[in-house]
Amino acid sequence: MDALTWRLFHEEREVRVSAGASLRKGCRCTIEHFQSVLSRFPEEERAAMRDDSGRIVVDCAFCSKDFVIPG
Repeated sequence: MDALTWRLFHEEREVRVSAGASLRKGCRCTIEHFQSVLSRFPEEERAAMRDDSGRIVVDCAFCSKDFVIPG
C-alpha cells in the first residue's frame, strides 16, 4: 500500500494515510427484518406482492438468497 501511495502522490508536500474500515463477508438479512419492512406497507400492497400460495418471496440482492415470508 505504501508503494502505491508513493506512486500516486509523491509530488505532494504531505500525504496522510489513515486506517481503512474493516470489511466482512456476509449478509445481515433475516426473515424478521423483511417482515418488519413489509409490515410498513398497506395490506392491499402486501396482497399484491403475494404469490398464488399466499407467500411473499423476497430475494436479497446482496447474497442472492430467497426469503419466503408466510402470508
